[in-house]
Amino acid sequence: MGPVGQVALIAVVDPHAAHRSQVAQALISLYRVNEYPDGERALHGLRAAPPSVILVDEVIAPHGAFDFILLLKREPALANIPVIVTSKSPQAAIAEDLKRCGATCFLPKPYRRSTLINTITSQVNKHVEADWDNLPPRERAALKGTVEIFNNISDFIAAGEP
Repeated sequence: MGPVGQVALIAVVDPHAAHRSQVAQALISLYRVNEYPDGERALHGLRAAPPSVILVDEVIAPHGAFDFILLLKREPALANIPVIVTSKSPQAAIAEDLKRCGATCFLPKPYRRSTLINTITSQVNKHVEADWDNLPPRERAALKGTVEIFNNISDFIAAGEP
């Protein structure tokens, strides 16, 4: 997330217009979304507006997601942005490529809307929470404690506790 109160920007790089649009529609209520049909246009757009998270399909042109991510990692302004790779391939089949290129995580296709949102939100939150380490100890502890309580609410509800 950028300045305080600004909604995080998510970049979606996918060669299939219909799928890009579906993903954008799933995310638009929570995030700002920029869509790109290929790696070249994505690099240009990402340089102009670095996002909080990049969601990239394995089969993007011109050379696929793994080479695209390697290019991202060479650019200081883009190198630390979390990258989620989506693919129809089983994770085991592309595990080495995911590791080699520095992808942050993998999302197998097809996936549910809730899984997409949870995966992206997790990556956005990790970067926000990493910034808390720069806060004074008291403020840092208060924020982390509040998040822990909030995250446990659903467990209490599921267990039937008040």
